[in-house]
Amino acid sequence: MSIHILIDEHVAAKRLFRLHPYEPATKVARLIYVSPSLSAYLQSEDTRAGYVHGDLDSFIGGDRILVSLIPHKARKAYMGLLEPTLNGIWDIRCRDPKPGIRVMGGFSKINHFVALTYFERKIKDTPADWRITIAECDREWNALFGNELPLTGEHPSDFLSNYRCVD
Repeated sequence: MSIHILIDEHVAAKRLFRLHPYEPATKVARLIYVSPSLSAYLQSEDTRAGYVHGDLDSFIGGDRILVSLIPHKARKAYMGLLEPTLNGIWDIRCRDPKPGIRVMGGFSKINHFVALTYFERKIKDTPADWRITIAECDREWNALFGNELPLTGEHPSDFLSNYRCVD
């Protein structure tokens, strides 16, 4: 079964939600689907939730995205591919206000991102912290999509339009 059919089924069953722009005037150029837990966070009273939603609007609105395909290398990127790269898990880096929030997920097709988990950055994240959070995102993906893996590729254009690679 196509991953896009699965996404439609998950949206109908409220296991995924299409994220609408925080600012209603934002023109939709890309899509983000979010998990119920991320949707609840974005609607919460946490003051950072509004900032995170605003950061996600950059993706939705088609803004030029700074990306990195090399894990651990591009600290200035808005989005980065995480290890192991063959799993196709990315993070969107919502840096302000501190501590930052990382939204993690994968691409179902070009310009369609499925955001499943998020976590608060610590001052000293350890490699073990990252492995745990990446594994959690992998588990969430597998629970929703089974054998349908996130999109993989060798160039940012395999994932999205209007980008600048910082590698």
